[in-house]
This record gives sequence, C-alpha cells and structure tokens, in this order.
Amino acid sequence: DDPGFQAMLAEIERSWGTAGFSVTASHSDFTGSVTTYSVVDVTAEDFSEFNDLLRTADPEDTLTLTVFMVQEISSSGSTILGKAGGPPGLATYSGTSKSGMVVTTLDLADDPAFVGRIAAHEAGHFLGLFHTTEADPTLAQHDPISDTPQCAASADTNANGQLNTDECAGSGAENVMWWTNNSDAPNADFSADQGSVLRKNPLAQ
Repeated sequence: DDPGFQAMLAEIERSWGTAGFSVTASHSDFTGSVTTYSVVDVTAEDFSEFNDLLRTADPEDTLTLTVFMVQEISSSGSTILGKAGGPPGLATYSGTSKSGMVVTTLDLADDPAFVGRIAAHEAGHFLGLFHTTEADPTLAQHDPISDTPQCAASADTNANGQLNTDECAGSGAENVMWWTNNSDAPNADFSADQGSVLRKNPLAQ
C-alpha cells in the first residue's frame, strides 16, 4: 500500500513494457537476519555478504526473480544503488550467489521512479544484458547487441577518463542499460534486440 513502492513498481512496469513485458509482482517479508542485511557491505575484494544474501532466495515459484530491497549497499563509504547476481543470473535456481538481485531503497520516499529505474536496470543484468557502453573510454567496451546506441571514446570531451551521461546524450545514455543509473532519463527504454534477448530468458513467460 506504500505509495512510494507503488510508484517504483509503476516505473518498472513502464520500463519493461518497452521490452514487450508485463510485470507480475508479489512481496514477502524477509525471514533471515534483518540486522545483518539491512546494510549490505561489499568491497572490490569481498562480496561475501551480498552473495550470502542472494543464497537465501527461496521463492515458491521457481520462475521468479527475487529482488531484495535493502536500506543500503555500502562499498568503502560509497553507496551502490543496485547489484544483480549476473549477467546473467541463475534463473530458476535458488540458494546460490547468483539467485537474485539487490536494490538500495534510500531514494524510495523522495524519488521512487528512480528506484524503479535501478530495479529495471539490475533486472536487465539478471536476464542477460550488459551495459550498452562502459564508463572507461579507453576500454571501448560495448554490448554485443547491434541496435543499441554506442558512445565513442571521443565523446569524453572533458577528458576526465569517463563517458558521462551528458556527453553521450543520443548515444546510449537514454537506454535502460546505460552504465550508470540516469536520473535525467525518466523515459529510458530497451531496444528491440535487447527485448529479444530478455524474452529468451527462462523467467520470461
């Protein structure tokens, strides 16, 4: 009944609608240690707490993507907005470190649609999608999907070593799978070929 939660779900439904999906959602209270997992601590070397949380996923219906809503994912003093056990996650299997995804809810009260975009993005990873373009222009890493816009290394006009959202406007920054969650792209969507990949996942019905 929480209006923020409902607004978050509405954004997930809108976003995934661009990939040809309708979304069926249900919720259950976490039966594990809330004290342990309200703030999930990770580092570049240690994802054990994140992995242990995903191992608790045990939905009644195996054709379910388990989304853990936590207070925060904390990494060396910074907040990670969301993280998936993928790409791809381990669809239809419970009890593994790839059995779900985690979303930070710090912005749920003030900007629930933004949290919805985070969830839509991480679910994309779980179902097999990569970032359209990675942040580091020297890596020249793009996803292998032909119809997703790609942002060229030359777009790093401020030479900060990162492809920023404003530098890549029209070149992928408006896609759900842009490398960072973009609060300036309220109508982010999936491409047709991304939708085709997503619909081949076992969780798609």
